[in-house]
Amino acid sequence: MEIIVEGNASSSYSPERVVIELTFEAKSKDYEKVVELGTKSVLDFMESLTKHTKLTKDDMKTLSFKVREVFKQVKKEKGNKTEWKTEFENVFDCFEFTQRATLEFDYSLEIMSKIIALVTKLKQPPYYTVYFDIKDKEARKNDILAKSCKKANERALAIAKSLGYKTVKCTKTDFEPIYADLRSKSNLNSKDMYARSASMAMCLQEDNEQIQQAIEKTFTPEDIVINQNIYCLFIAE
Repeated sequence: MEIIVEGNASSSYSPERVVIELTFEAKSKDYEKVVELGTKSVLDFMESLTKHTKLTKDDMKTLSFKVREVFKQVKKEKGNKTEWKTEFENVFDCFEFTQRATLEFDYSLEIMSKIIALVTKLKQPPYYTVYFDIKDKEARKNDILAKSCKKANERALAIAKSLGYKTVKCTKTDFEPIYADLRSKSNLNSKDMYARSASMAMCLQEDNEQIQQAIEKTFTPEDIVINQNIYCLFIAE
């Protein structure tokens, strides 16, 4: 006798690692100047990072580095008194420096909040997004898959016994692998944290210790939840 059942399992894990994605930017009409400004913003961040935390420059990995020309569209009107035609042309605007990097370390609200507070002091602060995830992701995926298989086996055996069969044997399985990043739904980003006015920026620079303390005392990231479904075909004997 054939029995088809679904096995599903779910587990939640507390964050084990902090991942900060950083984007450093600078703009200037002069190529050498934009490289100088962009490089300085990166070096200033790294200097502050190594001075005030136990992290080193080797903990920050570069994802991409580029300097590109930025153009803007300029409207041009041509014609005479009876007929005018509007045209647009691309005109050089500036050079743009962009360097993307990632900073990863074992879960610590103290270090994370200190970095956020330090960033508010920089003259050219980077944009950032903070994520929380777990270690040994493949091992966790395998664990949850094993739990799903066990659930399927228990259900198939229960059905088989209710019909007078003693044992079941799985002959076929079907499931969707987990491709998504196993991250907490909680995150922090510079768009929400940066002040948009000069007066507010001054307040933030003066109260960066309060920012750090507030995050440490009140912020708790959501656990990472892993779900897995598996469909199994059993033969009852």
